[in-house]
Amino acid sequence: MEFDNSYYYVELANSYTAELPALVLSVTWNPRQTPSPNATVLSFPDLPESDQLALRSTVYGGLYKPQVYPETILDFSASPVPYRDGTAESTFVDEGELWVRWEGRAYEVTAHRTTTMEKLVHEYTAERVAESAESFRELIADRHIIRIEPPTPEEQAILDAAVTDGYHETTQSPSRAWHRLLERLRETAFPEAHYTWYVDYDGEWYTLSLSSDESCTN
Repeated sequence: MEFDNSYYYVELANSYTAELPALVLSVTWNPRQTPSPNATVLSFPDLPESDQLALRSTVYGGLYKPQVYPETILDFSASPVPYRDGTAESTFVDEGELWVRWEGRAYEVTAHRTTTMEKLVHEYTAERVAESAESFRELIADRHIIRIEPPTPEEQAILDAAVTDGYHETTQSPSRAWHRLLERLRETAFPEAHYTWYVDYDGEWYTLSLSSDESCTN
């Protein structure tokens, strides 16, 4: 994945169910609502990270949902929102009329009470593998691009036909050249890739797929 102009290999390390601290929140918005003169009005960037995550979760419908803002109305009514590290730093607790300005909109936020909730927790590890798009491209090429050289004339005929037209075996059984090409590539297939490879053929990169009755290159 890409993050902050670097590239990372991310892997699921652990999954478990945990009881997490939570706030029972109500969050509302519509284009006509405005804070009263005596209301506490906060700016989203000034909120502690835990409150930012909670508000994102209520507005987007989940932390990992697309970042789409409501267009007509939002009515998130008295539902628990997890605070993994606790609610001690939340600015929503013990406030009266509280509003948050975020992306040109004013959301009314009410914290009803603290509680707990069970959530499925996923823990990941991340390893930085490249510091730029160029170095990431070089890494992928080094690890996964298979250079087909030198192909036999029969293998070359299969590959050239695939590049130009898409290649299809005309006999019921694949040719010997097809089998030789498959054996050449078999050990470097991606996991669960269904006989698909990235190949460097004649200086160009292709996706190569082989099956018992069809071979095609894109």
